[in-house]
Amino acid sequence: MNLPSSQRAVLADERMKSAKQLTYAVYEKLAELAEANRESFEKFYGQLVLVSGGTVALSVTYLGYLKSTKFAVVLPGALWISWISLLVCLLLSVFANFFYSHYLTYSRQSEYAKRLAEQLEAEADELPYVAHLPPLSDEELKRTCDERRETARKRRSDSEWNEKKANVYWSVWKWGGLGARFALMLGMMFLITFAIANFQQPLFRSYDSRLSDYFRRDSANDECTV
Repeated sequence: MNLPSSQRAVLADERMKSAKQLTYAVYEKLAELAEANRESFEKFYGQLVLVSGGTVALSVTYLGYLKSTKFAVVLPGALWISWISLLVCLLLSVFANFFYSHYLTYSRQSEYAKRLAEQLEAEADELPYVAHLPPLSDEELKRTCDERRETARKRRSDSEWNEKKANVYWSVWKWGGLGARFALMLGMMFLITFAIANFQQPLFRSYDSRLSDYFRRDSANDECTV
């Protein structure tokens, strides 16, 4: 579309300003969302660390109680599986924030570099139609446009590299988070199984002991009566 030079200059200036505003808006929005997500996930995985660590501590106390009762510990393998699962949950939860923060960093850098490349390309396309102070010669203008296009190409390369790094950390964080939650449920399941098995043992033995004492006393009373 052929436009008068004055209108073309206005459109070129508006396009460059729009590209700059979009780049800045994307950067601000990403920073805001990144901070909100970071705080949310930090609280969640911090709670997982507390739950898994506290559960291990309580299970050790419970094991000490069982040892003091002088009864044989039932299903010790379930307790070991529980401890291993809870410790895996703890470790994955501790490193979850590390992986997520790296994912956010590379993701934001990728998006920002992409928008910056678009801004530079828009400037390279529109610079010939905008007035310059001081005026640029055709050779200077061409060199300036070529420099912006070359910088835009480098920024797109940076964006792709950061995107690959972000995808790696995202995958590690996502599967690590799923592993932490699964390990927590597995550990709690085996710990509850261990607790129930060992809770019923002293209870039933105590009941059998009281029942035996009752029959012994009853037999003694019968002998006295005779």
